[in-house]
Amino acid sequence: MSSNPKHAELSRFQIQTPLGAMEGLCSKSHLHLLAFCGEGKIAHNMTRFPSQQQHNNPIAALVKEQLSAYFDKKTKCLEVPLHFEGTPFQKQIWTTLRTLPWGATVSYSELARQIGRPQATRAVANAVAANPILLFVPCHRVLGEKGKLCGYSGGIENKLQLLGWEEVTSKNALRTSTSTSRVSRLSYISPKITPS
Repeated sequence: MSSNPKHAELSRFQIQTPLGAMEGLCSKSHLHLLAFCGEGKIAHNMTRFPSQQQHNNPIAALVKEQLSAYFDKKTKCLEVPLHFEGTPFQKQIWTTLRTLPWGATVSYSELARQIGRPQATRAVANAVAANPILLFVPCHRVLGEKGKLCGYSGGIENKLQLLGWEEVTSKNALRTSTSTSRVSRLSYISPKITPS
């Protein structure tokens, strides 16, 4: 359990997305965690923080509103104040990922070069994997070399769905023939978000 007194002020919320339920933690001013329910270590980490369900949290309401607009394709930009807990290097990677636009992807090695540390590809991959705030920090847009589809803490099928949703194609990023054909074959669920 976390001993940070600020964690006592966190609210837990859950939303339904076309890709399944997501759970988040937020204060009244920042989003702290967002993960698909039951997927990866991020969802597991939510149990470390004392929190309570709050129905009137302004950040939770904003997250739900923006995700609804995202899945309705009414916005391509998710902007909510975020609070990162991590190393300075992790925070640098997560901040850099926020600049990656809809429909674009980057490889781990390209990301390492962007931050001026071309030899740090493995450290970059570890920082991407530790991203605590899915979608708002779009780590699903990070691919392996030559467009190879790599893991995603929200589940590889969700990564495929998100890349397809954002219309990533072989022309604008996803370069592996196997992955490209899988993305193009996916059928998308009608985008509706319902509050819990």
